Amino acid sequence: MDDEVIHNQDHIRLLDAVLMEPDKVPALVKENPYILEALNCCDETALHWLAVENNLDGVRLLRSLGANISEWAIHQAIEVGAMEMVILLLELGGEPSIDVCRKYITNKVWELKPKQKRLLISYLNQYGYEL
Repeated sequence: MDDEVIHNQDHIRLLDAVLMEPDKVPALVKENPYILEALNCCDETALHWLAVENNLDGVRLLRSLGANISEWAIHQAIEVGAMEMVILLLELGGEPSIDVCRKYITNKVWELKPKQKRLLISYLNQYGYEL
């Protein structure tokens, strides 16, 4: 079995545990700390996938165990309009690309509502990111 398949299986194993048996996740991570960075076929970690799905509790759990927050998890949360998730990711230490955030604010394809734009700009400013 190649490394990509194993990595994907680890991703699925962690994601299933977070979604169905969150109390078992700390032991799973202790057994294999690298599982936090296992990627799926779209190069997403479990935390990234949970961020896009707006699963706040899952993101909090994985971050508390040391999972990294990719800037793309933040960007894709913006894309889907999950402002509560974006705020959480910033609060948990995520660092977005400001150039990408600027593009999302002005993008007509992923049109954010005016309130979402104001909230995003406000939180980015609060965390020291000037748009």
